[in-house]
Amino acid sequence: MPGSSGGAKSAPINGTSCSNTHCQVEGLWGLRLEEKIPSRLPSLEDSVVSSVGGDEVSDTEQATVTATLLPQAPKDNSIVLSPEILRSPPKLKREPLRYKFTGLAIWLEIKQTNSDLSNAIQHFAGTHGLLPIPRPHITALYGMTHMTTSEAIALFRTIPSRLPGRKWPTFQKPVGVLQDVAFEGVNGEFANMAWSELTFATNDEQELAVDALHEIFYGRESKEFATRQKPFKPHASIAYDNPENTVLNLADAMGYALKHPSLLEMERKVEAISLW
Repeated sequence: MPGSSGGAKSAPINGTSCSNTHCQVEGLWGLRLEEKIPSRLPSLEDSVVSSVGGDEVSDTEQATVTATLLPQAPKDNSIVLSPEILRSPPKLKREPLRYKFTGLAIWLEIKQTNSDLSNAIQHFAGTHGLLPIPRPHITALYGMTHMTTSEAIALFRTIPSRLPGRKWPTFQKPVGVLQDVAFEGVNGEFANMAWSELTFATNDEQELAVDALHEIFYGRESKEFATRQKPFKPHASIAYDNPENTVLNLADAMGYALKHPSLLEMERKVEAISLW
């Protein structure tokens, strides 16, 4: 969360929508890099699917993906949030998050066990009347404002060939549960927000992968590459709230995790990488 590597995560705001191949937030398409080319190629104008595994994308598949990648709005803007997250939309009891997320972000979409992360997001949204986070994810890079969306898309598509080992390393099981509050300007924080998260550990492979993203999007000679916050502090948020009198608390987060042990006992493979 605020103060951690990658900065704050993507906003759970009105107008967010996701499908299996893309997500949309305030007019920006969340483009996804799958580990393997799925059996069905994307049909939406704004979607892209490529490989972060060992499989190469064929010329035919790549041409199809390129043809569907257009910087324009989908013809149908009525797509809803992922069904595993929004089985039933929560009735909002809290004011929507006021903090405005800025710039482009890279999400690591992690493997679930029986939709455990999505269920956690839905539980806290429904219980507390919060807007749900669009997808379970770990943010690897946040706040890129130095390039256009088209430039970012072009660089995004180079990720599979430039990641060490051509894939993102697996995250080992979480090391803890955290609930915290940040206020802008206090202890160096830049956001006003409360959040609950599953905290993961980094390692040498994770650090190299984050370095690769910084090199891709900023360049090895850039200030951002030289000064990126180390170590990487990976975490998967399960709820966001405004900080004043927040309804989030550690007892609830820990209690839910203990009742759903897969949240703390499973390693998490990165199944897709997305650009927001």
